[in-house]
Amino acid sequence: MTISATATAWTAVAGLAHELAGAWGCWAPTAAPDGSLVAFVSDRTGIPQLWVQETTADAPAALIPLSADPVLGVHWSSDGEWLACSVATGGGVRTEVWVVRPNGADARRVAGGDRHAALGPWAREGHLLLVTVSDDRPGEPNETTMLDAETGRSELVARGALVTVLDLSADSRFALLRDGSRGAQFCLMLDRSGHEIIPDKGMVRIVTTIFGRPTPLELET
Repeated sequence: MTISATATAWTAVAGLAHELAGAWGCWAPTAAPDGSLVAFVSDRTGIPQLWVQETTADAPAALIPLSADPVLGVHWSSDGEWLACSVATGGGVRTEVWVVRPNGADARRVAGGDRHAALGPWAREGHLLLVTVSDDRPGEPNETTMLDAETGRSELVARGALVTVLDLSADSRFALLRDGSRGAQFCLMLDRSGHEIIPDKGMVRIVTTIFGRPTPLELET
C-alpha cells in the first residue's frame, strides 16, 4: 500500500470515528393512552432530555425542557395528562422525580434533591404516581407514597427498610412490594384496604390475574 493510499484509509477511519462520536440515540419510549403521542429520552442535543412526538409518519419531535440534569426515563400517566420523569441529580447516581404536562407546562420536581427518589408506575386511573424515597442516614426506612401530580397531595403506601412498591392493582387496593437486600430480594402483596400482607398462595393468584397492564391498542378494542 502506498503512502497516499494509507493516508486515504486513515482519513476514512477518522471520518467514521467522528460520525460515531457524534451519533445520538433515543430510548425509554412510553406511549400516550390513546397511542397518538410517544414520549422518550434522547441525547440528540448532547445530554439526555425529554422529547414528545406524534406517532404519525415524519412527525417532528418536540423538546420538553425540564432540569439541566440528564433525564433517565419517562412514564405517561393513565389519563394522558402528565409525564413523570426520573432525573439524575447532578448527573450522579442519586435520582429525583419530575412531572410535566405533555406540552411542557407545569414542570416541577416532586421528590428527591436532598434524598434519592425512585420513579414508580402510575396508578391505573387518573394521575396518581408511585414514588419511593430513600434516606442516606443509617436505619432510616424507605417510604413509597402515591402522589397526585396535579395537586401535590401524597398518601403513604408502604414503609420499610428496603421496601419498594412495584405496582398497584387496577383499583389500587393491592400493592406489589419488593423487599430484601441485593441478591436476596422477594415480593410481597399488600392489601391496602386492611393493611394486611397476603399469604404466598393468594399472592400468586392475584399477581397473575389483576396486575397485567393493557396496551393503548387493547384499550381501544
